Amino acid sequence: MTRRIRLVLTFMILCTIWIGLLLAVLSFGDIKLNVVEVMKSLFGLSRDFTTNFVVWQLRFPGLLASIITGGELAVSGLILQILTHNSLADSTILGINAGASLGVVIAMFVSAAVGLHLISSWLLLAALIGGLTSSGLLMLVGRQQSAIKILLA
Repeated sequence: MTRRIRLVLTFMILCTIWIGLLLAVLSFGDIKLNVVEVMKSLFGLSRDFTTNFVVWQLRFPGLLASIITGGELAVSGLILQILTHNSLADSTILGINAGASLGVVIAMFVSAAVGLHLISSWLLLAALIGGLTSSGLLMLVGRQQSAIKILLA
């Protein structure tokens, strides 16, 4: 078997497993649906209001959000590895997660000192600012130092 055929076969098997998992996610929950009902609803053949509501209004948006979020995390990890020229680069190892956490802690401390109540969107903004600051500092240090000194820091 040639390498190309093996790659195509592997891709087809992985796609089949992925579709099976998607159907399983849409089937399992508090309201149990069988796979045939889910497929009928997906193709517009189901006339049952409850099944269509559960599939399209309750489960499908969460599934779609999970797929998009997973893809975004994969792409962001790839970009981080490309920018650092390191296939082992990770936001935890590089300290970006710690910077985001520090941003949230500072925002909570300042808001408590001032007497304000923060809503979650402000905490997300503080995490974004902290993560961007720590990654910016890392890139700044990376331009001036060797890779070994950055890893030891």
